[in-house]
Amino acid sequence: MTDLAKIIDDLVSRGLTQAVIAAKVGSSQASISALQNGKYSRGPSFVVANALIELHKAVMANEPAKAA
Repeated sequence: MTDLAKIIDDLVSRGLTQAVIAAKVGSSQASISALQNGKYSRGPSFVVANALIELHKAVMANEPAKAA
């Protein structure tokens, strides 16, 4: 699994759909699905990859800390 696939999996596990993720990062749902499933033949653009990373940071920062 690529780092971007893990990021997408994290976002989906926190309730975001592929369509919502795509809209937030300026991509298509099909591209997000392909990235998540390792089927993207070429890497995403820098802009989309960076937007995914920034979205992940924002979502993770807003998640309550889990008890240890």
